[in-house]
Amino acid sequence: MLQGPLPIPLPSIQLFDVSNNKLNGEVSHLFCNMSSLYEFKLSNNYLSGMVPHCLGNSSTSLSWLSLGNNSFHGVIPQICSNGGSASSLRWIDLSHKFHGQLPRSWSNCMMVEGIVVSNNQLVDTFPSWLGSLAELKLIVLHHNGFYGVIEKLKMDVNQFSKLHVIDLSSNNFTGVFPSQFIASWNAMKSIESNGLKHMGAEWNASLSKKYYISHSDVYKMTVTSKGVDTYDQVIQDIFAFVDLSDNIFEGEISDLFGKLKALRSLNLSTTCSSEAFHHLWEI
Repeated sequence: MLQGPLPIPLPSIQLFDVSNNKLNGEVSHLFCNMSSLYEFKLSNNYLSGMVPHCLGNSSTSLSWLSLGNNSFHGVIPQICSNGGSASSLRWIDLSHKFHGQLPRSWSNCMMVEGIVVSNNQLVDTFPSWLGSLAELKLIVLHHNGFYGVIEKLKMDVNQFSKLHVIDLSSNNFTGVFPSQFIASWNAMKSIESNGLKHMGAEWNASLSKKYYISHSDVYKMTVTSKGVDTYDQVIQDIFAFVDLSDNIFEGEISDLFGKLKALRSLNLSTTCSSEAFHHLWEI
């Protein structure tokens, strides 16, 4: 229930989480001077203005960047644009009201595991270049202006191999969804797990020469099934979710979906022709 402008902490702050409040105003450029920051969460507030483009490039320790569901405007910042900086990022949530394209500089965020850019006004083709991110487990592009045919992947079998969650719903993708793309989802083909675990990130931070913090956070997402949105506070690492609904895909539904043993939810509603569903029924 906190209100008012965003407070500016000391430059030495390492964890800054003010999400789920009623804060308003703009994000100060002073946050770019916080070189020790490893978790920065502002989601679910009433913040406005443009996100400082220096944010995410000034700190080499930043692991979690969550700014979703505010009233920001402008283009998405070029995170990881200078290579070495922000290379520790594991989670990026920049959903709600941004426009433009998905920055190609994000291909330098080599440790990122989750990308959420839902409910924006992004107009772009499918970001196949994200396949170079070897640790990527979750992509949510829901409700944007992504368009065109999703091209076949290059012969690199490791592209998107760790993906557990992909949500391309409510865009303008067309053509046949490439079966080669489905075949690359190796993490969805297994339901083996070393105990009950949830998808998330872990990291260690040093407070001084003697004291350290070991911190973890879990990934969260909204799953749509039969028109009902369900917000999952945790995602078990043996489950997989695929949502291709509300696009303009055509052709047959690939039988490779049947190879994904971990698949918990598959949403193809309002996306394929009746002939495609007839083929699926035969499978």
